[in-house]
Amino acid sequence: VEGFPKDIYGKGPMYDIGPLGVALWGTDRLIVADGSRKDGEEVVRVYKIEDAVPGKPRKEDAAEFTLGPIAPNEQTSPKGEGNFYGAVGWKDAIYITANGDDTKGGIAKSAIADGKPGPLTPSIATKTAVEVDAPIGITVSPDGNSLVVSQGGEVNTPGDSLLTMYDAEGKLTKKYATGLHDI
Repeated sequence: VEGFPKDIYGKGPMYDIGPLGVALWGTDRLIVADGSRKDGEEVVRVYKIEDAVPGKPRKEDAAEFTLGPIAPNEQTSPKGEGNFYGAVGWKDAIYITANGDDTKGGIAKSAIADGKPGPLTPSIATKTAVEVDAPIGITVSPDGNSLVVSQGGEVNTPGDSLLTMYDAEGKLTKKYATGLHDI
């Protein structure tokens, strides 16, 4: 995939960033979580993976599906949501970690119906649940019963990262202090 724009990210050193995470949806689709635009404008793109290897690169806006953006609202922030990091498909939905607003942070969800993802909406307010910022990585537990999420914590607070687990209803079921920084 070519042509994602870049945005500036960081509190100390500033970095040009583009997409922040990728995941497979089944065996023939690539989910790309975006960090390349301003919060409230960032999107999640889903690309069809071609059968021929290697597939021809495609342009950033040539996605099969575009999820988002998440505009400003009460669940996100006055500037909307962004900094989509991790992605995972689980239980007929796509889940995306989002931490564009340092005062919030959470997981967005796009329900899948008839093979198509629906609107991307805020789903789990992780910072409210654990009082630690920055959900970053996301996967599914080996038994398939939980979302497993890394909470990176504050950039200037060493050792505050958590490993958390949520059930299908979005309820926090486990929380582990890691002693690590920005997992």
